[in-house]
Amino acid sequence: MATNPINSWDLRLLAVSETTFGTTPTPANVAAYAAQAREFTKVDLGGAENPVVRAKKDRAISRGMQTGWVQGRYQPLPFTLGTTLKSRSAVDAVPLEAVLYKAAGLKQTVNAATNVVIAPSPTPLETAADFASASFTRLLGTSPSTYFAETLRGCVVSQMTLEGGDKEVEATFSGQGVGKNTQGDLLSVTLASGVVTTLTHTAEESYRLDAGYYLIESEIILISSRTNIGYGSTSTTIARAQLGSTGVAHSAVPMQPYIPTGIAYTGSPISEATATVTIDGVAIPALNWKLDVKTGLMLRAAETGSAYVQGPKEVRYEANLSAKVQLKGTSDVSMLGKAVQRKNVAVSIVQGVGTGSIVTLAAANCEVIPPKVPDTANDIALVDIAFRIRDSGSNDMFTITLT
Repeated sequence: MATNPINSWDLRLLAVSETTFGTTPTPANVAAYAAQAREFTKVDLGGAENPVVRAKKDRAISRGMQTGWVQGRYQPLPFTLGTTLKSRSAVDAVPLEAVLYKAAGLKQTVNAATNVVIAPSPTPLETAADFASASFTRLLGTSPSTYFAETLRGCVVSQMTLEGGDKEVEATFSGQGVGKNTQGDLLSVTLASGVVTTLTHTAEESYRLDAGYYLIESEIILISSRTNIGYGSTSTTIARAQLGSTGVAHSAVPMQPYIPTGIAYTGSPISEATATVTIDGVAIPALNWKLDVKTGLMLRAAETGSAYVQGPKEVRYEANLSAKVQLKGTSDVSMLGKAVQRKNVAVSIVQGVGTGSIVTLAAANCEVIPPKVPDTANDIALVDIAFRIRDSGSNDMFTITLT
C-alpha cells in the first residue's frame, strides 16, 4: 500500500470549452489542449458525483426503518475557481481565462492590434461564439506519481468577481457542473501484449477507476465508460493505444491518470500599483475596487430522460461595482450631492501598464449609492463607495477591456 501523501501544491488544472454540453472533449480533438492549463489560486470542484438516494417506500414487516435504498438523478456540483489576470503576448491575444468567460456567457470581441473586449451577451445560449460549457480537470501529482484526477463537466459560471487596487487583478468564477469523474492510480499493472483489452487488478483497486484516459509507461489507454469497470471484481475492459500512442506489453508498472504533455504557464500578474479609479471624470485615489457579476446563467432543473441535468438556462444578469476611496476636501465631496441627486455618472477603473497588461473596467450608466462617511478619528476619511449600474437596453452594463 502506498504511504506517500498527495501533495496539493503539485497541482495542474485544465479548463476546456465543450463542444457538446456535458461531454469532456477528447484531448486529441482540442487544439493546444495542454495550453489551456491555468495557474489557479483557488480550486474547489466539490465532492464526488451526488445522486439522490432515497429509502424504499415499501419496507419489509420488521422493526427496521429501511430495508433498501433507491438511487435517483445526479445533483449538480458546485465549483469555485480563483486566478489572477495575467499579461498576454499582444494586446489582441486571447486571454488565458477565455474558457471561463465563455462559460459565463460573456461576449469576447478581438480588435486586431488594439484590445480584447469582454461584455455581456444579449443571447449567450443562442450565440455559439458567446457561450460554451466547460470541463475542468484537476490533476494532483506529476509523473511518476500522479495519484488522482477529477473532471467536472457541463460547467456553467453563474457568478464572477473581479477585484484589485490593493493586489494584482484577481478573478473568481463559481457555478455548477452536471457530473464528475474521479480517477486514481494503480501501483502495478501487467498487460501481456499490446492488444490485450482486459486489465487485471484487485477488487479494492477497482474502486480507484473511473472513465477517462490513463498512462501506462508511454502508452495511453482509455476506460470508455463506468460500465466497463468491474467494480468489486478483478477485471476492467480497456481500449489500447489511444491518442496516437503505441500499444505494447507492460510488466508490473504504474497506471496513472493521463496528463497532456506540453503544459507551460505563461504571463505575469498585473501589478496593483498602477490602478486608477475615475468617477464622473474625476480621478480619485482608491485603495481597492471590486466588480460582482451574476451572469444570469445556471443549470436547468432535472428532466426525464437522463440521470444528469441536460443543459443550462439564461435569465437576467446583474452587476455591482464598489471601491474604497480616500475622501478629500475637493471635488470628491461632490459625490455626496451626486448621490442625493441620482446623477448618472460613468465609472472607469484602469489597472496595469504595458502591451498586453492593462485591464480597464468601464460602466457608463451608474448612480452613486449614498455613502456613509465614517468616524475615522485622527486619520483620513476612507469611504466605501458603491454604485447602481444600469443597462441602457444595449447590454452595456459593463465592459472589461484587455489592452
